[in-house]
Amino acid sequence: MDEKKLESTAFEDFAPLEIKLLRGPVYHDDSSWDDIRVFRAGISRHLGQIGLVLHIDEDDGFAYVGQVEDDEGGELPRLVHRRPLNSDVTLLCVLLREEWEKARVSLEGSGRCYLSVTDIFDTLDLYYPVFSDEAKRDYRFNSMIQRVKDLGLIRERGKSGGGEERIFEVLPIIKALVNPDFVKEFKAALEAMVGDEDNV
Repeated sequence: MDEKKLESTAFEDFAPLEIKLLRGPVYHDDSSWDDIRVFRAGISRHLGQIGLVLHIDEDDGFAYVGQVEDDEGGELPRLVHRRPLNSDVTLLCVLLREEWEKARVSLEGSGRCYLSVTDIFDTLDLYYPVFSDEAKRDYRFNSMIQRVKDLGLIRERGKSGGGEERIFEVLPIIKALVNPDFVKEFKAALEAMVGDEDNV
């Protein structure tokens, strides 16, 4: 499709793509991926009129919509909701972001990050005191996993070979929502808290 034809494309032609993007990230294996890339100029132009911006990450294969920040420091009405996270879920997001980065730079495998429930539990155990009631620990950790799943940062990909344990993929959108600076700041705050407790 040539550029002139793309410029004249009516909004109705790519409105379904915008609706899909507003519902959450779209990945390269989605049937809409190629159309989003083709119509990115029109989508970006229209979203810009309502204070939104289209982000397309070609390297990791995902697209999402974000809020345009007000350069003058004023409060713009939020069209993309920010969901407050408790400390448990924030910690899990940070740890999953680190696991995703490890998988991405690994010389082995596909670069995609797959974790079993046991993998996630074992990682979380390092940051919590020993639970006297294992059932409470399982409930707490499973609730955290479900919350992160609801946020669209992980996707269930089936079960392990024995069919007894769920496997999750950490999705690339996590790098856009949890950036390296935040990871460093959060981990530094955790270390400071541990240091304070040791000095009590």
